[in-house]
Amino acid sequence: MAGAHYEGGNSKAAAGPASGAVASAEAAARLARLEALTDKQLAEFSTAVRQIDKLQVRTRLTGGDIRRPLAQHREHKRGLNAPTNLSYITTHRCAVRQFRRRSLSEWPHSLAHYMLCCVVLTNPDGGVVFTFSQLQTAAADHSAVLVRLASEQEVLRGQLRDTQALLVAVQGLTAKQFQLSCNSSHQFISAGIVYSISKKVTVPVSC
Repeated sequence: MAGAHYEGGNSKAAAGPASGAVASAEAAARLARLEALTDKQLAEFSTAVRQIDKLQVRTRLTGGDIRRPLAQHREHKRGLNAPTNLSYITTHRCAVRQFRRRSLSEWPHSLAHYMLCCVVLTNPDGGVVFTFSQLQTAAADHSAVLVRLASEQEVLRGQLRDTQALLVAVQGLTAKQFQLSCNSSHQFISAGIVYSISKKVTVPVSC
């Protein structure tokens, strides 16, 4: 009995290290899977961080592209709304004095000079905003466009009149053709009736 008990103890002792080795292998495999999953998550996180950095750079560039025209527009408006130079004010006052001293016969010339002096505006930086010559050129271009449009309108009116006359002539010709067709049909019907009557009437032949 004692020998049997000893043999059973040896078998249990042999089974203990085997089960421990299996558990260690399972733990090592689980640890390897966990390390692989961690590496995969770290790679995905690094990719996401790089994409976020690219998106931030793109956002900064886009914001700069949007803000730059707005800033230029504000500077342009600030320059247009800025007060004029002292030289322009002095020129304006001199033009007013000269305009008042002119006689009635010289008013057109003095008025043109006054307009020339008043329309020339400058920024504090010295850049000319608008000149009377530019206004005169724009007015001349506008007048030329109006003249060209008037001539084109007159040509179109002439074409419309010709088209209306042609339409009236076509309507008259159609009416004549319809009348001729009616007369021809009436004549054809009358000729058919006469022919049928002549066939029915028999003339007796005398011996």
